[in-house]
Amino acid sequence: MPDMTSPDTRVAPDELVDTVLAASRALVAVAARDLVAEVSRRRRAELARLLGALPREEHEPVIAAFRAFAAAAGELPQPGAALGWAGP
Repeated sequence: MPDMTSPDTRVAPDELVDTVLAASRALVAVAARDLVAEVSRRRRAELARLLGALPREEHEPVIAAFRAFAAAAGELPQPGAALGWAGP
């Protein structure tokens, strides 16, 4: 990147476009990561609420179904990660 402190510095248009695009991609990536985290948090909270509305004896089969559904979607949590609901 050129030295922008020099008054005689000229930035080629393609360098400027590349710089703006790189900055935009970085901002979008951060916003996307934050959005996915928020949606996941809300989804887990809603699943926990629904599970809490069921009688305790029905929790195990529902938790198994949640896990099977997550596995089918390729969304298994990392080992040790909180699932957002109680269970084995």
